[in-house]
Amino acid sequence: APELQIEIAADLNRAYSDDSPLEEHLRKLRLSSLSRAPLRTRIALLRKIAMLDSGNPIWESDLKSYEDVRQRQMKDQFQLASRNQDLKELCEIAKELRGKWISPPQKQFIQRVDREVKLLQQRAARKRLARLVDDLLDAYDDKDLNWAGQLQEEWETVLKVCGPSDDVRAFQKQVRPILSWLSEQKKRLEDESRFG
Repeated sequence: APELQIEIAADLNRAYSDDSPLEEHLRKLRLSSLSRAPLRTRIALLRKIAMLDSGNPIWESDLKSYEDVRQRQMKDQFQLASRNQDLKELCEIAKELRGKWISPPQKQFIQRVDREVKLLQQRAARKRLARLVDDLLDAYDDKDLNWAGQLQEEWETVLKVCGPSDDVRAFQKQVRPILSWLSEQKKRLEDESRFG
């Protein structure tokens, strides 16, 4: 009989430890609901609960309801972030849209967010490109090869984001002689190190 009691105790311990993570997440969900935590936080908790208690269909139903409300919120957030040209917020929305959903967001909305993100990234990149033109001109005037080399690396990275425009073509025309000078100087230094 003692062996039987040990087995029962072990089974009870296993059952308790299996429920422990679920209970912990349920407690967190209750607290987050009472404290009116952001819906995105509550959804993340509910997803964990649904995974831990996958045999219970109520979690999926609740999750779908939460997601529907969250997607409506995201559309409002998108409108505001777009009006304010808030690239950081738009990137957060785009990232969340690519998460795991029971009811995936509409493709048209995802594409709309992506277009707005790309547009604002291009605007920011063009502004940075304008500043890089000035910096490259200064580096060229100072004949500062190291600084010019660093600026050239950033120039090439930012240029990839910009997309074609008249501004970008004008910037490229402006720095073309500087980049040629830089290329010549690098080649000269390589030759000197090889033959020197």
